[in-house]
Amino acid sequence: MKYTNVSSIWSKVCAAAVLSLTAYCGCLLLRIHNLKQQNYVLAQEATSHSLTQGPSIGSIIASLHGRTISGQRLSVNLSHRETGTLLLVFSPVCPYCKINMHNWIDIVKYVPADQTLWADVTGKINAAFMESSELPRDARVIKLDETDSDSNNFTATPITIFIAPHGVVRWTAAGVLSADQVGQLRGLMGAVR
Repeated sequence: MKYTNVSSIWSKVCAAAVLSLTAYCGCLLLRIHNLKQQNYVLAQEATSHSLTQGPSIGSIIASLHGRTISGQRLSVNLSHRETGTLLLVFSPVCPYCKINMHNWIDIVKYVPADQTLWADVTGKINAAFMESSELPRDARVIKLDETDSDSNNFTATPITIFIAPHGVVRWTAAGVLSADQVGQLRGLMGAVR
């Protein structure tokens, strides 16, 4: 019977374990590198995408054109306004707008009706929607012309925009508002009035 050298076997096992561990760490490092690259690409896409969802801060929205719910032509000149305007861009069929509605209703309680404009980008809003929604009875609603939607980058809904006097975009948020955003917007509107 032959006796094997235990220390020789143990050193081979340890060497194999170290080699396996090194290979595993190498795979993990490669995976981390790939995830960092993917994260960078996604962050760039998110930034690019968010820029297409509404006008940028500092841009000018001089006027908006469209129709009333009853179909009459309507133009709202924002460049001559001396007060701020809360512009709420929505679609009656957008589920995120429905989620965001309670935030908007909470905000407009503190804003004079003539300083709030509800802008439907689909043109699908009608009297039945007005009656069934939480929109205030005195809400000013415009069914936006497609050219105004395009030129102002209203590519997704909901978009919340605070337009300072003379049509200058002062604050904007795409998507459902957080509690912090609601607070920021209330504070900003109170300071500009």
